[in-house]
Order: sequence, then structure tokens, then C-alpha cells
Amino acid sequence: DRLVREEDVDGLAGRPLHLPAYVPIDMLQIPHRVDTFEHALTAIRFCDKLCTLISVQKHTIKNTAFLVVALIEHTFVHVVPVPRPAASGDYGECVWAQPLRYALQLDILILLQRITEHFAANAFALQPTRALDGVKLVVSAAIACVADAVLRKRATDIPSEAALALMGGDGRAGFCLSSGHFDTQSETIEAHTAELNVTRTAVLDYFAQFSEHTPILSWELGNRPDSNTAEFWARVCEPVAFPQHDLAAYLDGSEWLVLKNYPELECYRDISFYFKLYQNTDTEMFPGVAEWSQMHAQLSYQPGYIVSGFQMQLSCKPRPPRTFTHRFPSTATPSFHTHPIPVETEDDVLHIRNLPDFDKVMGQQDSELLISYLTVPYMRIPLVFSFFSTEDRVHSLRSKKLQSIFDSVLFEPGQYLPMGMNREPKMVPAEDPRLLATPYGLLLNEMYRSPGVVFESALRLLNLALSLDTGDVHSSTSPVILYVVRLCARIDNYASFLVQHTNGEHETIASPLRDVDVSEAVLDELERGLAALRKVLRGPVHAMLEAWSGVLHAQCVDSEEETTIERNTQVICALNAHALLIFRNVRMAELTPDLATAILCAYVFMTTRHTWNMNLLEDVAETSVFETLEVLRRKLVLYTRMLPQVALDSMMEAVVRVTTGTGARLQDDALLRRW
Repeated sequence: DRLVREEDVDGLAGRPLHLPAYVPIDMLQIPHRVDTFEHALTAIRFCDKLCTLISVQKHTIKNTAFLVVALIEHTFVHVVPVPRPAASGDYGECVWAQPLRYALQLDILILLQRITEHFAANAFALQPTRALDGVKLVVSAAIACVADAVLRKRATDIPSEAALALMGGDGRAGFCLSSGHFDTQSETIEAHTAELNVTRTAVLDYFAQFSEHTPILSWELGNRPDSNTAEFWARVCEPVAFPQHDLAAYLDGSEWLVLKNYPELECYRDISFYFKLYQNTDTEMFPGVAEWSQMHAQLSYQPGYIVSGFQMQLSCKPRPPRTFTHRFPSTATPSFHTHPIPVETEDDVLHIRNLPDFDKVMGQQDSELLISYLTVPYMRIPLVFSFFSTEDRVHSLRSKKLQSIFDSVLFEPGQYLPMGMNREPKMVPAEDPRLLATPYGLLLNEMYRSPGVVFESALRLLNLALSLDTGDVHSSTSPVILYVVRLCARIDNYASFLVQHTNGEHETIASPLRDVDVSEAVLDELERGLAALRKVLRGPVHAMLEAWSGVLHAQCVDSEEETTIERNTQVICALNAHALLIFRNVRMAELTPDLATAILCAYVFMTTRHTWNMNLLEDVAETSVFETLEVLRRKLVLYTRMLPQVALDSMMEAVVRVTTGTGARLQDDALLRRW
């Protein structure tokens, strides 16, 4: 009776919260390949629409930030091609070579501005990693290239004075968007997929064509007026009699005439700002990790070139005394390990008294040999691969420092080779260091020139790692095994891309690769090496990962301690992440019920059990899991639609068993429900 309240309490209730009904999201609305302008426009339009649909349904959709970032990455790295240079021989085949009406020109730029805001809001909502940093750099650059190519057109109906000023003409040079420090910043990203490297090169090729143009919107110089951009504003104002007494004010909108009458320039300005912001090496200029929305990413400008977003002031230039270096310095640079003693040649290494021992796993002789290999970037991949793929050195890969070196050696693109410079050096050392650069990164260069050494070393290293398996994921050798599995899965990424592209079978990218000529002999070597690598990855390696998961699951069943269950569940999630990396390059024709079930079990288990955005996946970038899902989604959906009902039921029951912990993936189905 004491708890009974006889007075009316209805007035104490808050306002009801009316959540909208869930609207399904069909990612397959994005075309799987773009061959025409209409397809490109469809991809961009649906990308924007799907990003919005995901973002407004956070109450029903998990991991929205990962989904949006992966969707935009897939759209602008895999699907929508970067515009080709106008002087290239195949420019006529570029989807962006088509003439446009002004309304469509403006429409595309507005879409790109919104996508840029979606990408920023969700990328800054994720924990920063080296892999994500590379994605932010390349994706923003690709969007900037598309925006520049679209604006740089004389509309077929009513040309925009802004577009005409950008293009130049009548004896006056045109203007171009400054690429900032993109070329040097992107040298040290870790590109775990060949597609990211191909997009990077396409961006650099696009900007290289404007070497004679005047660069504008140079945000990397700081938030201040620059004379080139002021000249561009003057060129826009001249034919329409806009006042030119305060040209700098047109950029921040305090003088409103230009942005009011040419809204495409507002879009162009914001896209260029984010393109440069990701190049800033001062991470304190980035917003902290939080649940940001598109509105937080919308930039606002105040007089004095004050740019705000994410509830803070933003700048694309590091604050003094910081300068533009690298946000993630290359650990494949020998001087990184011998600081403060600089090392450029092998002779410099010989004169160092004490070399690093890399967490006490390497002696002085091996350390000297390894650092010597790092002094020759063009040749370092086969040398370092052969170095680690021996019985006495494979154990040293338990060192995080050595893992970082190996990753940098393999997956950093290195210096960019400009168009027209693909010729052999005539002198040693080379008369021009750029002659030792590569168009698509060092690993892809090695793959299409001499893949045999890479595959031979990778297979030897993988088999050595498998021999270290004790059946216990908690053993001291398991970090070595998992690292080698990740490394070989990424080698698979590059080899798969090259084989599929050469055969004209790549699912999204069809444009030719410049300066890449894969002979029949090399293609045969690639196919044989790739088949041998996949046989081990998808056979013994995957079986080992499932066996480890089975042992961990059994321990969870037998234990009542929450700490044991939580620890084992997190390790199982990490093992499933490795399994997904292994199967990233499965083609539609290769899918079987068993393979599709393995992929779905791994992903659904992680979706329901993993604590996301905490970097807990044993050195697997969480964004790479969602990138893999984007690559596999269409194939899995189409494949499951073709399955007989009984096979589909069996597959889904296996997913339920694994996810709920009530059984193994491979076991007889006692009861099949209809799915």
C-alpha cells in the first residue's frame, strides 16, 4: 500500500518518441561497373541517397559509420572512374568526356559536396588507423578530381562564368585545383588493395596535366587569402560586372554575389578544403572521435578565412613548429631505425656501431643485412621477402616493429612515376631518382615484372608459419602465424587484381593501366602462383582458424567466468576477420555452399559479437572488414538467390548455430526451417 500513488501521474510523462518505420537499404543499387556517363551519375546519386538513408536510421542499423565509409570508398575507388587526362590517347573513352548541361553540372557538384560531408562525418567518427588514413587521402582526392572535371566544362546550354574562368581561353591560362601535398603524403600510406593504388595513380595523372595552369584554393598554405585565388575570382567577376574591390571576401561569402549566383563554386570550395584537410599532418587539427552527423561536417566560413566544422575551427596547415612531413612515417626507410644517424647507402650502415635489435629478436648481423636491404627501395621487396622466409628468421616476425617494416616494404606505394617517364636509367646511380619510381606502387610493379620470387617466398613463409601451429591460439607462435596469414591475404589482393584486370574479368575496373604490360608468360606465372597461394590460404589456413575458434568456443561453454568468455569471444572475432581477408577475392564462379556459408558465418558472428570501433581485431583494420563486405556483397546476394531452397536453409541454419554458439558450422542439420 505504501507504493500506491493515487494522484494522476500522466502529466509527468515526456513527449512520445515517434521513430520512423525502418526503410530497407539496397546496396546493390550502386552499379557494379561504370562504362558510361549515365552509369557514373547513377552510382553517385545512389551513393548519396544510401549514405543519407543509413545515417538517419542509426536507431535500427548498427555500425553506420563503417557502412558509409566503406560504401563511399567502394563507389569512388572501385566503381566510378577517376577522370583521365585530356591529353591522354584514350580520353575519348573516359565517361567524364561527355558534354554537360549547366543544370546537370550543378547537380553533380551538389551531390559530390553532400557525399564529401557524409564521408567526413563518418570517417572522423572512427578510430584513426594507418589503413583508414590512406582511404581518407585517396577517396577525397578521387572526389576532388571528379568535381574538377565536371566544373571544367563549357555547358552546352548556358555556360557558367566560373567554369569558363577555370578552363581559361582567349590567350589566358586556366586555373587548376592545387593538389597540395597529396603526392608525397600518399607515398607512405599502406594500401592493402591494388585498387587503392590504381586510384591514387589516376588522381596524380589527372592533376599532372595542369602543370601550366595557375593553382587555386591552396588551403595547405593556411587559411589566408592567396593571389592566385583572388585572380580567379576576378576572372569570374569580370564578364558579369561584379565589384572587385574585395576579392578575398568572395571565398568566405562575406561578399555574397559570387557564391549566390554560382553555387557550384561553394561545392567546389568545400570539396577542395576536405581534400587538403586530410593531408594535414597535425592530427590535433582533426575533430575527435564522436558520433558526428552530416550537419557537423557542413563547413561554415567567417570573415578572416575562419573555417569551422565539427564544432571547432579547421585548418589544412600544421600549426608551427609542425611542418608537412608524414602522418605515418615510413618504417621502410633505414634512417627511421638508425636515428639520429642518417642512412642512405649500404656503406652508411657498415659504419654504425650499434644497430637496433627489434624487440630483442634479431642479432647485429641480421639487423645490418635487413637495414642494408632497405637502402634500395626498388629492389627491396624480393630481398626482404627472401630474408624473412627462412626457418631461423620466421620467428622474428613476432616483433611488431619487424611486422611494421615488412608491411611498409610491401604495401607502401613509394614514389610516383609521372606519365612519359617510363624509361630505363642509363647510369648508376640513376641520373633522375624518378626513373626508379613506379606508376602503381612497388608491389604491383614486382607482380607484373617478376612475380615468381614473390609467390615462392610467400608460400615458403606461409608453410613455415603453419608449421608453428601448436593447436593453441594463445601460444607464443600464434601472432607470427596470424601476421603471415594477413600478409599473404593482401598479396592475394594484388595478384587477383592483376590477373583479373589482364584477362578483362575485373568486376569493377576496366580502364587500362598505363605502362603495365603483362606478357603471357608472366600471366601464366601469376595464375599458377595465385592458385598455389589460395590453395593453402583457403585450405589448411582456414581449417586452422576454424579449429582454433572451436577450441575457444568449447572453453566458453565450459566456463562461467565472464572474463574468459569475453576474451575468447574477442579472439574468435579476430580469427573470423582473418577468414574474411582470405576470402575477399572469391569470384562468383568459385562460390560453393560451403564457401558462402563460411563467409556468412564469419561476418554475422562479428556483427553480433564484436565490439566495434575499439581497434580490437589483432591488427586487422576494422574498416578492411567492411571493405571486404562491399566487394563480396553482390556476389553473395546473387549466389544465395540461385541456391535451391534446401541448400539455402542449410546455410542459414549454420549461420544461426555459429552466431548463437549452439553448434559448429559443419554438422548435420537436425531441423531445417524455411528461410
